Amino acid sequence: MRTSRLFAAAVAVLVVALTATASAAAKPTVTMSGSTSVAPLAAKLAKRYLGACHHCVRFKLLQGGSDVGISDVAHGRVTIGKLVT
Repeated sequence: MRTSRLFAAAVAVLVVALTATASAAAKPTVTMSGSTSVAPLAAKLAKRYLGACHHCVRFKLLQGGSDVGISDVAHGRVTIGKLVT
């Protein structure tokens, strides 16, 4: 149950981030930073999204811990911060 909620939340954040960055360039880059435990899920989400949108964006997945993800978002270094609660 918790995994499905996390998946749904991640998809929602991804859609919002892509909508916000879609007008910036022909092929925007979505960057994600944060929790190493969420990295496998983030990679699967990115791969599925790329398949659905026919590679309309690029993804850059970074790791380093939840604190890093929060800090990166706060400082505008990434689009999405991954964290574990």
